[in-house]
Amino acid sequence: MDHPFLKYDDLPVKITVKDQIDLTDKEKSIFEFMLKVLEANGKTTTLRVAGGWVRDKLLGKESDDIDIALDDMFGEEFAEMIR
Repeated sequence: MDHPFLKYDDLPVKITVKDQIDLTDKEKSIFEFMLKVLEANGKTTTLRVAGGWVRDKLLGKESDDIDIALDDMFGEEFAEMIR
């Protein structure tokens, strides 16, 4: 929706947002590792990627700051499983 005093089409910058996220090999490896850790510990935890990494990837930018949300445990417990 346009602002009453400003038409968005008049802005000098156009932003293209991707409709899917393309993972690098490193990112695939990280996510697969986390899922294997959960499986090895008999957990059915849902991992969700959140934050700026998602925004950056949708904007076609690279990012190495991946925030993970866990649905049924604290991050400390998950970190202990990794160790």
